Amino acid sequence: MATSRRPGPIGPQFPFNFGAPCQPPGPLGIFDLHWYADSPGPLGINDWAACVADPFAFPTSASTCACNRDITIEELCKCYPHAKKARNQEFLDGLNKTFKDSSITTCLRKAHFLAQVGAESGELHYVAEILPKGVTEEKAYKGYKGRGLIQLTGKDNYTNFGLFEKQDFLGANRVKIEEPEWAAKSAGWYWTSGKKNHDLNDLADKNDFLAICCLVNGAFIGFDDRLEHLKLARDALGVAGCTTANVGKQVYKVYVDSDIHDSWLFSFAWGCWNDATSKKKGIAKPVVTERKAGYQRYLDLRVPIEAAAAAKPKPKHPPLHPKAPERHYGYTLEQMSKMAREGVK
Repeated sequence: MATSRRPGPIGPQFPFNFGAPCQPPGPLGIFDLHWYADSPGPLGINDWAACVADPFAFPTSASTCACNRDITIEELCKCYPHAKKARNQEFLDGLNKTFKDSSITTCLRKAHFLAQVGAESGELHYVAEILPKGVTEEKAYKGYKGRGLIQLTGKDNYTNFGLFEKQDFLGANRVKIEEPEWAAKSAGWYWTSGKKNHDLNDLADKNDFLAICCLVNGAFIGFDDRLEHLKLARDALGVAGCTTANVGKQVYKVYVDSDIHDSWLFSFAWGCWNDATSKKKGIAKPVVTERKAGYQRYLDLRVPIEAAAAAKPKPKHPPLHPKAPERHYGYTLEQMSKMAREGVK
């Protein structure tokens, strides 16, 4: 969702520059041209086996994880260590209610949700997007800029969230989403219903952090920050020792195993954000092998698409008003392919 924010009721405004708003795509693998949002058992043999394998990792009772219970203020403060305790306390009840309402019940689901919320809201500090100086909300988003803990953006999202909650969030009422209750609920609604055909709980169950980033952010803006918050939340909520999550020390599913591996758009994004020459912000230390893998997958997935386009009969007469070239992340398809071909070298 949007990447710049305005402080909520507590705390002064800081002149942070989070960069230009991102352009999140629609359903996974399909770009949306309109908008660019059993509790574990007791400590067992496997837990002790893990301890033997790693003498520095003490066995963790599964009952200490955050599955099927409210999180505590102490846990939330560990997730968001830069936020004041009073600010965390203000949102704690709303977050716990959102977990129940949105089926964010396991510790792994909660960790992924809190990671994205932590990055999108600056650890609960921002509940509305900060627009560049001189840019109005009407001009930027036709009156509906990013609000809430995952920065709900656009009139359609405000309308659909309102219908879900039987509330009016249009017109002057749109600022209600900045209130702690609705800020948390809007994030929960987006998590389960904001992306057509995609409940992000399913991706969280698979530990697919990369796909979640793409569906929340559109790509990998703020990737390092999101990852750091995921690590904090995993530790605070006892994910590594949870037998329901069953991910152990795996922080997230690697690119080749992620759902984005089947998306030419997000594969390009993974290559691009790992391409130091692109100067995209989010990954401080791009990885060459990841750049090559993303770009190569993009090229492979584009082959049948471009072949099908080339096979279409050409119109006898060119259109009087030709459409502007399709663009993603600031590049035309031609530019993307050229970058990918260079990037795999």
